[in-house]
Amino acid sequence: GIVDMDDFKNINDTYGHLMGDRVLESFTRIARDSVRRQDIVGRFGGEEFMLVLPGVDIQGAETILRRIHKALRQEFDGAVAGLAFSAGFTELSREQVGSLTKEAIIGQVDALMYEAKRAGKQRFAAPGRMALLDG
Repeated sequence: GIVDMDDFKNINDTYGHLMGDRVLESFTRIARDSVRRQDIVGRFGGEEFMLVLPGVDIQGAETILRRIHKALRQEFDGAVAGLAFSAGFTELSREQVGSLTKEAIIGQVDALMYEAKRAGKQRFAAPGRMALLDG
């Protein structure tokens, strides 16, 4: 899946780049603390992150993302107004992983993440599923 901080430029412009960096570092730490050892959390660029959760279904991924979202907002406790992120996730079988290029997989989850942004941000999007992260 791909996670993208919502309105990150606004965080940098309003609170400064040091606070922006703190938000990104906190997201990384919280995300890594919220997943298993075999899961992968990495910065994908700018304010985007990639999460790979082998053996976790869409419902499980949504639960993990809700936990991360809640913990991130609690950590900043209102100090950063509007702190939120949007996420796009898909579930792939072993065969799909073997037959799709990494570019195709990234394209799928990136498109889902942008659907979450267009739907109002602060959302989890997966094929056939759109949910507010704090709902």
